[in-house]
Amino acid sequence: MVWLAHGAALLGFPFQFDYGEGGTMIASWRLAQGLSVYPDIQEAPYFVNPYTPVYLWLGSLFMGDGPTLFGGRLLSLGSGLGVACLLFVWLRREGGLAAALVGTTVFVVHPLVLGWTVLYRTDSLALFFGFAGLLVAEAALRQEDPPPGRLVLAALLLALGVYTKQSMVAPVLAVLGAAWLAGFRPGVRLTGLVLLMLACPALALEAFSQGRFLGTVFGYNVMPFQPEQARLYLGGYLCSAPGMVFLAALCAVRDGFRRHRLGWLFLAASLPIALGSGRQGGFYNYCLELHLALAVLSGLAWQPAAQGRRGWAWAVAVLLTLQVALGGASRLPPYLLSPWDHLRFETGFVLRGEAPPWRKASLDAGGIASWLERNPGPILAENLANPTLLGRTPWVVDPMILFTLARNGRWDPEPVLERVDRQEFAVIFLQVLEGNIRFSPEAIARIRARYRVVGRAGVDLVLLPRPRAGP
Repeated sequence: MVWLAHGAALLGFPFQFDYGEGGTMIASWRLAQGLSVYPDIQEAPYFVNPYTPVYLWLGSLFMGDGPTLFGGRLLSLGSGLGVACLLFVWLRREGGLAAALVGTTVFVVHPLVLGWTVLYRTDSLALFFGFAGLLVAEAALRQEDPPPGRLVLAALLLALGVYTKQSMVAPVLAVLGAAWLAGFRPGVRLTGLVLLMLACPALALEAFSQGRFLGTVFGYNVMPFQPEQARLYLGGYLCSAPGMVFLAALCAVRDGFRRHRLGWLFLAASLPIALGSGRQGGFYNYCLELHLALAVLSGLAWQPAAQGRRGWAWAVAVLLTLQVALGGASRLPPYLLSPWDHLRFETGFVLRGEAPPWRKASLDAGGIASWLERNPGPILAENLANPTLLGRTPWVVDPMILFTLARNGRWDPEPVLERVDRQEFAVIFLQVLEGNIRFSPEAIARIRARYRVVGRAGVDLVLLPRPRAGP
């Protein structure tokens, strides 16, 4: 109920809620206009898209006369619910109703799932495709001679996951590991099918993008790794879910590693992916596969844990769920709130048909409309979705990636900075000037030299050209 209420509140919210929604939505909007999402990043207006195209294309189907966040958010919410349903059905088959309830509950109530799987981001759909492929492969590999049709379906679903978000490869690695452990023949067959499903679309996309697809989604995604950031995000997630770690350890002690081999392979493959949260621009969403793997093992641990001690077992289950639900947000960012916080400050309002307080406060983002109306012309912006929704796509999408590429000489920022020097941007929207993480220090310095802060629109500072000196 809390999850669906949050989804309803965000689906009806017309502005950006998370920074990453902007670039993803703009990519879908470009596809809806018949434009490439893998253009030459040296050509103005400057656009880079770091994702494979499945989610972006599906999001474009919801675009009408202009960009909208609604369709992609609906797709994300539906995908998250799909993952929960698959998890419940599979755990019920493997361990019974109690296992299904425990595993699905600890998956759903965590703030990462509650807050992230409603955003215009690629993660939820990629997680759905990958998990579905993993479960189909698991059923096929149980048979001595796996049916070819199931292997093809598993490979197709796994490939769709990669072509939704290329970094979410834990299900692929887990399935291939399980296939080779099952024997030479299933290993060769499934590896060949997966490689075929990955290679054919890659070659087609490379041709249609004039040789830019692979370089964009892989080469431009190579960002500096920051160990301290990885410790913050991965450590923060693990501290928010000790109950799930405990149940996974209990599963290992009770059943060993062979009985639930694919679950353990999934966990092992998800750990290095979670370390990707340390790359510049990474975030807690890199822990989604790890969270799902822990939920799988938590549910599998429950059936033997409950035998003979049902009262104590259910008491522990309730305490673990409360820990995740109430304390899970303590190490996570402010907008990844616990279910208890959502219940207090959002759910009741939504059920009564009212806008929750956060939506009323966040409508200040619409204040940029008046600034755009008074200042026609090209713009720069840090938060990309809001001006785009109002008909003014910023010139640099995405500034974090492009200015990071500029450090290594892979993107030339000088044409943009020369426009700044000439005051050709009608208005600039930045969250902060000091310590800005998305524009380079040089860019901020040149912006400050030619522009001045004249107001605020929501979380953004509004900068207009400084008056020119007289002759």
